[in-house]
Amino acid sequence: MKQVIQNVRSGATGVKEIPAPLAAPGHVLMASVASAISAGTERYVVDLARKSLIGKARQRPADVKRVFQKLRQEGILTTITQVSAKLDDPMPLGYSAAGTVLECGTSVQEFKPGDRIAAAAPHSAISVVGRNLCALMPDNVRFDQAAYTSIAAIGLQGVRLAHAGLGESV
Repeated sequence: MKQVIQNVRSGATGVKEIPAPLAAPGHVLMASVASAISAGTERYVVDLARKSLIGKARQRPADVKRVFQKLRQEGILTTITQVSAKLDDPMPLGYSAAGTVLECGTSVQEFKPGDRIAAAAPHSAISVVGRNLCALMPDNVRFDQAAYTSIAAIGLQGVRLAHAGLGESV
């Protein structure tokens, strides 16, 4: 199965062949039909990955603080090993997609194989998605339209947190 990944250490973006996931309890397995690119978020991740280690540190001071806390608590060798492993762990890109349910994990009753869903899922041929991060698609909505659901939901949450009403200028 193919998935778009970001190599955090080298900054290289690519498509990687990975094993297909399994439907875990409380999750659905979705075959992607469409995936939306979030230009701001994904560009930020790609730009960050391409920076030097010092550049990454300057961009993410909270992560640097956690590294220093870990140094104090666990020592230098453990911290270096964990940070190095994190830098070598490929990061899936994307978080807003639509597709068809292939399989449901145990305790999932609201979806069934064949259902058309919008989901918070990466750019991937097949994704495992928590059932609370999926929504059934209305029959009159196309996959390419539904792929924007997660992006739109995040924007709407920003409006809610700002306590602005729909229709207000902000």
